[in-house]
Amino acid sequence: MKDIFLKAVAKYAVQGGVILMVLVAGGAIWYFEFNPAPWMSTTDAPQIAGVPKEVITPPAVKVLAPIAKKKLGLPKQIQEDKNMYALGAARIPSSSHAQTVTPVFNALTGETDILVREEATPWLAREQTGALRLDHDFTRSRQVISVRQDLLQTKSLHWGVAGSIDTQREWSALLGCEIRW
Repeated sequence: MKDIFLKAVAKYAVQGGVILMVLVAGGAIWYFEFNPAPWMSTTDAPQIAGVPKEVITPPAVKVLAPIAKKKLGLPKQIQEDKNMYALGAARIPSSSHAQTVTPVFNALTGETDILVREEATPWLAREQTGALRLDHDFTRSRQVISVRQDLLQTKSLHWGVAGSIDTQREWSALLGCEIRW
């Protein structure tokens, strides 16, 4: 009787784990797709710390039509302000590397452009990224929950700790390093 019970629990635990994985993944996709991050102001790049600003009087500045503010989903106070204009917009691919974004303006033509440069990876930096992961191990027919926390970066090497436990209560604690590109 005990064996039948254990087999039934194992069978439904696998199915329940797979269903849970699908629900968690679907919830995460829904949340991040329909709740984009809010607009935020940037801070100056360290390269221009202490560089003074100059006032120029260009003949005219080419800006995007006011509808662009709405299409870009800019904050309501900017959309409603008749004195605020969008000069341009750029989509920057996701990257774990720091990037410097520099808008430039041509005083002769009135054109603007946005330049993006990926910065070199640091020799030593503190990290605060991590992940919670739910997997299904098909070879042993069990679910595994893993947690990872990155602590330190040296160039492309990321040092951190991780731990995991599965449905059979087998666990592991890890200290490791990975390379990212």
